[in-house]
Amino acid sequence: MSVPASIIAQVAKAAGIGERDILSPCRLPHIVRARWSVMLALRRGGASFPVIGALLGRDHKTVMHGVSRANALMVSDAGFQSLCAEILA
Repeated sequence: MSVPASIIAQVAKAAGIGERDILSPCRLPHIVRARWSVMLALRRGGASFPVIGALLGRDHKTVMHGVSRANALMVSDAGFQSLCAEILA
């Protein structure tokens, strides 16, 4: 299993959703937050915005926005922090 696939699997398990949900166009808040945590983990792992976008089926600008929102949530949302803690550790 590749690193991006394992991160997606870890986030999906921690968030209680399917891996397909993260890759889907769904905009339900709990799925979007899980997707943002994947974006953040991949970005902190050194992946570029275009590469992350290609992996998740998104535009690089969408990934830039997602990483920005994820960084903000890391400061203000304890639930998001705990979701990311498992992946970023």
